[in-house]
Amino acid sequence: MSGATSYQDVCLDGPSPKAKVDKQQLIGAQATSPDSIGSEVAPLQIEESHSRTKSETSESLKIIIVSSIVFGIAVLVALIVSIKYAPPQVSLKSAVVVADDKACSDIGIDILKKGGSGVDAAVAALLCQGVVHMHTSGIGGGGCMLIREHMDQETVVIDFREEVSAAPPNITGSVEMGSFVAIPGQLRGLEMAHKKYGQLSWKEVVMPAVDLAKKALVNVSSPTGDLKLLESLSRTLERVAHSGADAVYKGTVADDIIKTINENGGTFVKDDLSNYKARLSKPAAATFHGITVETAPSPAGGPILLMILNVLETFPLSPSNASDLATYHRLIEVCRLTDSLRYVHRLIETIQLAMGNLHKLGDSASGNVTDQLISKQFADELHKKIGTSTHSWNYYTDEPNFVPADIEGTHVFVKTHLGDYVSVISSLGGVAGEQTLSSNGIVLNNALVSFKKASSQGNVYKPGARPTFLLTPAIVHAEKRPCGIQNAVGGSRGSAAISDVAQVILNMVAYSMTLSDAIKAPRFQCTFHAPNVTYNRPLEASVVKFLHEKGHDLQLTVGNATNHVGGVARINETVHGYAESVGGGSVTFGD
Repeated sequence: MSGATSYQDVCLDGPSPKAKVDKQQLIGAQATSPDSIGSEVAPLQIEESHSRTKSETSESLKIIIVSSIVFGIAVLVALIVSIKYAPPQVSLKSAVVVADDKACSDIGIDILKKGGSGVDAAVAALLCQGVVHMHTSGIGGGGCMLIREHMDQETVVIDFREEVSAAPPNITGSVEMGSFVAIPGQLRGLEMAHKKYGQLSWKEVVMPAVDLAKKALVNVSSPTGDLKLLESLSRTLERVAHSGADAVYKGTVADDIIKTINENGGTFVKDDLSNYKARLSKPAAATFHGITVETAPSPAGGPILLMILNVLETFPLSPSNASDLATYHRLIEVCRLTDSLRYVHRLIETIQLAMGNLHKLGDSASGNVTDQLISKQFADELHKKIGTSTHSWNYYTDEPNFVPADIEGTHVFVKTHLGDYVSVISSLGGVAGEQTLSSNGIVLNNALVSFKKASSQGNVYKPGARPTFLLTPAIVHAEKRPCGIQNAVGGSRGSAAISDVAQVILNMVAYSMTLSDAIKAPRFQCTFHAPNVTYNRPLEASVVKFLHEKGHDLQLTVGNATNHVGGVARINETVHGYAESVGGGSVTFGD
């Protein structure tokens, strides 16, 4: 009711029709008053009377206008104060958070309920995962974040990958744990994201992870060493909640990290931590069937993801080309058509060719390299290399000895009730990173292994360099179709994350699958020793037979050996969230 009243008041920028009637009545009354009947009025008296009436009316109008302006300003100030300080009244029916653990996806939704942004929710959930899944994620590691705000219709990338120290250790032949630790980037990246896109205070966003760690100390039966680690980590996170990332990158915690690394073979110098900065950049992007796909640029694997989609687009993908092609991608086990089987061969060959270009990625790769990798012209060139049979690995790459490090990570996806999307990935490198722990409860990464195993023309080992990072997040949206597909998707393990994410996007965009169906469909991965190919779900015998005839050596991978994919999506007016259960994933929807 007050809003309607305010609107009417603000719109009264002149005298009302009622005021005009009153004025005419007043003039008429003067003309017919008893004092004026039968008497003669001098012209000067008439002019004076009219002047006085006009002056009084003008003063009345000024009062009305000034009062309206003052009232409007008061209402505006009241609204601003109400919005800023009143408890948020938020409907979260279309919000969803996907994480590796239910405690973390629940924390993300709770942050949204308090009026937090998608970034607030993602930061809180990721810090939570650093507590419950210390072996794959934590503030001793790094990663990257994609953020797309609905109002701005703009996507940004925050790169917080680990970085080589100013005095790099000799990692050739090294077996000392500390020699593979790079400068951690996670906290600086999360802090940058929060400063730019956060709504709640930093403390409100960090404290849920602190509380979770303290609760675990009380309620969880664990070996003494694990309890000490949790206790130390909870204290460190509490310092971060009050002092920001500086609590880790400067002062006594930073000194302890440097001491721990150098005692185990590292060569960190005093300013390595304090000088670290996260990077803000634009995403690498391409269109696939008229849909925009945005992902993290090099040194992340985003350009290879886009390359796969570009090459796939050169083949006929419409269900009309093979009557059950879409059915095959939903339930590959029941597919029997030769055309569809040929498509599987082409898909595998496309992945092999894309993986053969991984060595071009890296922090030292120029923008021209990325532009070439994601160009439609390059996709046409690769298309011509795909024949009716497979080949040795040398056919697909000019660096056959290149094998990327098999890193693992954890992913958080957020879709807010406002239509914002956040996809953030974090990793320690291998399982439990370098298995090097600081006395402050921080599990340190082994990111420099990516240089030892995968040194190349783009992935150059030098001070300040960031290693190739293949756990690539992606955001998909249809700019010209407001009710079209929108999603954020990503994987958790090495190069398989790139090809798996590409296949999930393919299934959703080209074959109109739901998010869960797209992820549940069988997926193929390249092992860098062609013709070896792995797949993550049982296949129909006829499919295996056909691919063997094409020269593919197939192997089924299950359990922890597979890459785990998750994501959030909106298709038309339906909101989806899915995480593969084998990865222990959890989905929490808003109320």
